[in-house]
Amino acid sequence: MPKLPAKHPLISAFSLIELLLVVTLIGIFSVPLFITYRTSRSNQALRASAEGLANTLRSAHILAREAKDSKNWGVANSNNSTYDLLSGSQGKSEKFSTVALDEGIYFSDGFEIWYTIGTGETKDERVVELVNQNGKTIQVQALTSGVVEVSEL
Repeated sequence: MPKLPAKHPLISAFSLIELLLVVTLIGIFSVPLFITYRTSRSNQALRASAEGLANTLRSAHILAREAKDSKNWGVANSNNSTYDLLSGSQGKSEKFSTVALDEGIYFSDGFEIWYTIGTGETKDERVVELVNQNGKTIQVQALTSGVVEVSEL
């Protein structure tokens, strides 16, 4: 009579089904976290770019008010994702520096803002809109007095 195989002791281990279930659950829960992270990163880049533009506008206001180099100072976009700090006058300007927006951030429209020498004021109020790849918008408003405000929509 053939011998039956000896009983093996029970080994505590995970079955293939249990492992697949755990991997699936990890995948299901990690996708929303990844999407939230990307959206959060894009929104933070938008805020950082808007604050950077506001600081450049404030610098142009201060430079014009202090009559640095006896010139007007301004800020204008050179394309939809970069802008320049300019000196001189509209039409006859000289680039002082160029700044790029964060990746995925762009201007909704072109703009050119000039501050008058000595007073640091602008002729008109201007609103510059920055948009991220998710469609979220932040406005940077340059008031005639030279005050610059950033507001989320």
